[in-house]
Amino acid sequence: MVLTGGGSELKGIADYAQGVLGRAVRIGRPRLPGLPEAHGGPAFSTLVGLALFAASDELDLRQIATPGRIVPKQAGGNLLQRLIAAVKGGF
Repeated sequence: MVLTGGGSELKGIADYAQGVLGRAVRIGRPRLPGLPEAHGGPAFSTLVGLALFAASDELDLRQIATPGRIVPKQAGGNLLQRLIAAVKGGF
């Protein structure tokens, strides 16, 4: 079992998890060439994972996103009226 994230930096968490789970537990640290040492702790594992995923070019989120619709700003009216009009208009 590999613990990552900020919670894995709690003192004694690996020993505790090993006792509870009955399996070998270690703290995972991200490995990325050029990553500064200050950002090499387990708390940065999600950030590094997202960066590696984005760099792999498996999926371009811009291709699956629907084109944004622009809701024209209505003149006058208070905030509540404008909010209701935006919801009725489908944002």
